[in-house]
Amino acid sequence: MKKGYIFDLDGTLLDTELVWIEVMERLFAAHDIFVSHEQVLKIVCGRAARDIYLDTIALSNGKLKDVNAIADEAYSYFEEMKVSSDIRIAGSINLLKRLSLTAPVCIASGSPRDVIEEGIKYMGVEENVSFFLGSEDYSDGKPNPMVFLLAAEKMGLKPEECVVFEDSCPGVTAAKRAGMKCVALVLPDHPKQDVSLADITLDDLSKYTEEII
Repeated sequence: MKKGYIFDLDGTLLDTELVWIEVMERLFAAHDIFVSHEQVLKIVCGRAARDIYLDTIALSNGKLKDVNAIADEAYSYFEEMKVSSDIRIAGSINLLKRLSLTAPVCIASGSPRDVIEEGIKYMGVEENVSFFLGSEDYSDGKPNPMVFLLAAEKMGLKPEECVVFEDSCPGVTAAKRAGMKCVALVLPDHPKQDVSLADITLDDLSKYTEEII
């Protein structure tokens, strides 16, 4: 049976979830907006960028109104914080490279395309990724399955021929709604999410083999 592999980016290939949680907490604090840590977790983890910013506006009590301005401010914080540490998840990147030797591999993310492209270069996987989909490529973010169904279509595969690698509840839900197999990455010391719908969970994606799933 033919196979294709779809990787999420944030939290799956790049350990950015914790960074983005801190970014959004910093943004709220800069505008004197009180939002609990639990609320920030809820709006950030596994969400498309535009959905995060729309929720930010809703929580701002009228202090923030422009999605583009929020995005610019958030990414300025993100770039400052990213340079202080290596956020590449080695096991996930190694798996992506290994799978790409025998099957099509793509990235389906809620981040904007320019951010994904930068991430691909940062990981050094330009030759391993067949294509990528970002927030500009589809209208409804995860848990809607739209991005994964689009990825399968572009690979010329049926949903049941695809395996998705995810780390979040919305991402896992989207993969299963798309009718795909899903492997959830659960990293130690990270915010816990409900990934119980996944076919299997791993603490390191380099442990993945075809036999597992």
